This record gives sequence, structure tokens and C-alpha cells, in this order.
Amino acid sequence: MIIIRVLLAIAALMSAGAATVSAQTFNPGIYYRLPGVDSPEARLARLDDPLLTEIRMSPVGWDMCADTVVFPTPDGLVFVTAAGEGRLLTLGGIRAVRPAFSPDCRRVAVQGSPTPQAADGMEDLNIYVIEVDTGAVGRVGDLSWNEESPRFFPVGSRLAYSSFSPEAGVNLHVYDFDEQREILLARDIGALQIAISPNGDRIIDPRTMRIHDATTGAVVVDLLTSLLAALPATGFALDERFKDDPGLPNRGLYPLDAAFSPDGTRLVLDWSLRQGDRYGSVLMELSLDARQLRVLSDLIPTNPQFTNRNNFSQLNPLWK
Repeated sequence: MIIIRVLLAIAALMSAGAATVSAQTFNPGIYYRLPGVDSPEARLARLDDPLLTEIRMSPVGWDMCADTVVFPTPDGLVFVTAAGEGRLLTLGGIRAVRPAFSPDCRRVAVQGSPTPQAADGMEDLNIYVIEVDTGAVGRVGDLSWNEESPRFFPVGSRLAYSSFSPEAGVNLHVYDFDEQREILLARDIGALQIAISPNGDRIIDPRTMRIHDATTGAVVVDLLTSLLAALPATGFALDERFKDDPGLPNRGLYPLDAAFSPDGTRLVLDWSLRQGDRYGSVLMELSLDARQLRVLSDLIPTNPQFTNRNNFSQLNPLWK
């Protein structure tokens, strides 16, 4: 009955948009989750397309490959085409979030847990890879602490993810499916959200604005200082409401998520900011060569209670 209710809910959420479909494809552009302030759910949006097919998404995370988007629900993964056609893929009891497509759209990696959430909020989080056609599930990594936030490389057969341990710290892992082994363990550079350049040679952690070499993990460039210097000219200021949170220094202070442009020369950033006494997220474009910052959106209202006080992004921008 739960699955039936979810399918009916999916149909209801998409029915309103079925009559306003502007195209049968997701055209190039910057896509993002447009969140509500009364619910953690969101609507798929694109900066320059007000007639985009109505697709409502559950938290946390989403991804797009060709003409299909994927997002999680409590019962599995939902796949919706640009035409508004959707299907639910159940995962045999695994509760999954933060889905990420493989380059060929045939697999989806997720951060998931096979066990119910404990009373203290703790979960056994692992990285699973799901075959889109068959629903077959495999696990990547075997750590006894949390493995989270998977992201396929745009080219090749590699998958990056982060591990979070009170003893080992926060580390980045890269797994190669061709070699069937981990090929990189980069210490102290893991993150809840990372972005990988189109040719797979660079990885950025938006929270630190450091770009790392994808082969060695070495810092290639640190963009934070120039980014902060450019911010005042945009008319926005840092959101400092949660910066002194004892659980995470500078919580919510710097960009929450990022995506590379298709040519790899620019970034789109989701940044929680302030304008006067108003708070919200702003989409901005950063030129990597000229270090120029350009505002792409108005202040987008968000509710920090849905992101553990701006601990992660609600917009999750994607540059197609």
C-alpha cells in the first residue's frame, strides 16, 4: 500500500504540469531545486525557462542525465522524464538520498542506509550503486563509519564519495569500477557536496572553495579569498547566523554547492546570503580565469531547519 500511495502522489504532483510541458527534452542551462519554506520538498527550475515541466522533488538531492531526473523518496528513487513521465524504483529497504547518475545514465549511486534511523538520529550510511533498468543494488566501500555524498565522474568509470569518522576525519575516496578498487584516498578534503569538472581532472569543495587535482587530491587553486573580496559589489553579505555552531565552524558561511559549466571555465554557486534583513540562497556565477562574480538570481527564500541550519544545499544547482 505504501508503494501505491507513493505512485499516486507522484502522479498527482506531475499532473498539474502535464498540460504545460514546453518541450520533450531538458535543454542546456542551469537547473536547480526551487525550495519551499513550509516543506522540504522543491520544484525543478531552470534560470531561463519559466515554462519548464512541473516536477516536484523530495529532499535530499537530485541529478539529471540526458532527459531524465532522479530524486529520492522514502520508498526508493523516482525517475521523471522531460515529458513528465515518472516511475518509482524500490530499493529493497534501503533508504537512499543524494542520487548521482553515471555518465551513461545506466546506474545511480546513492547515500543510503539499510537500517532504521536510531533514536539519537544516527544511521549506518553506505554508498550503493543501483542499476537503473534492473534495480540491482551493489555496495561500494566497506568502512565501519559513514560513507556519504557520491558523485560519478562525468567521464570514465570513477566514483567519488566522502567518509565521515570521529577518529579518521573527513576524507575523499575515488573508486574505479574498471579496476574494481579504490584509487585515491585524499585526507581532510571530503565534503557533503562536491563538483567534478567535465573532463574529470578537478574536484571542488564549495565550502572551502578549493579546487583539487582529481588524481592526487592536491590543491590546485584556492578561490575563497578572491570570492569573498568580490562579494560586497554584488549587494549581498555573508549569512552569519550559524557561523559559531559548535558542531561545524563557519557553518553556512560559504557556498553550499557548486557545479562546473559544460566547458569547465565557470562555476555556478548556491550561496546562503543576506540582503538587509532578508536571508536566502543566491545563485551566482564565478569565472575561474578572471575570478569575476556575477549574480544569477534574486534572493531565493529558504528554511534552514530543512538543512540542519544551512549545513547543506537546498538548491543543488546543475549546469547542463
